[in-house]
Amino acid sequence: MKATGDITITDTVEPGATVSAGRDLTVGRGIVGRKTRATAAGNVHAQFVQEATVAAGRDILLGSYAYQARLRAGRRVVVSRVQGTRGGSLAGGQTWAQSAIEVCFLGSENHTPTMLMAGVNPQHIRKLDGLKENVDASFAQLRRLLSQFGLSRVDVGQIKNMIAAAIGPRRKLLAAKAQKLGQVVQIYQKLLVERQQLEKQIAEQMQGAEIRAHDQAFPGVSLQLGEHQRKLKDPVASPCFRVVEGKLVER
Repeated sequence: MKATGDITITDTVEPGATVSAGRDLTVGRGIVGRKTRATAAGNVHAQFVQEATVAAGRDILLGSYAYQARLRAGRRVVVSRVQGTRGGSLAGGQTWAQSAIEVCFLGSENHTPTMLMAGVNPQHIRKLDGLKENVDASFAQLRRLLSQFGLSRVDVGQIKNMIAAAIGPRRKLLAAKAQKLGQVVQIYQKLLVERQQLEKQIAEQMQGAEIRAHDQAFPGVSLQLGEHQRKLKDPVASPCFRVVEGKLVER
């Protein structure tokens, strides 16, 4: 099912179904099934999500629980409290939200592995990791080339003097190495700028991002806010995880 506007389903999105709304998606009961896909450019409202994949451009708002689901929200994922053994819980699966994840219970008493990410798009984290690797590799290449000139830093004047003093094939060899060195320096500087810009973007995205459990968070829950990670080994009562002054803190 696909529509450019709102979609309202009074009962359940059954296993294997695909639903795509151009604005909001409202489901009277739940969204179930490992192969089920439900997306909305706006908000997704449902009572529960079980094993399905749900993505929203804005909020995912659940009235009961999420279990072994894959949730992705451009703003918030909120699971409200209701009666029942799973009421207000988010357990298992993977959940990502740009702004906040807010539930009553995180994980389960059975220590169900539960992955939560907030504050930064996971693609940005992967890109930053790749940039850091490339910066390190480029710097190592830069040092190797400098060692061939007997230098510890780039000194254009000294390199030019070495080339001018060389004769025959050695002059040509040094000139080629100097050209290669110049190319590596440009690449290294470009990578540094890209990394700094992405780090600034990530820091801005982290402002106000949080993961909150109003009642309890259980062992087996893994948290990631930006580059900061934590895995819970003990139950925690009413935690709120945020990044403050570059550190992951629990309030």
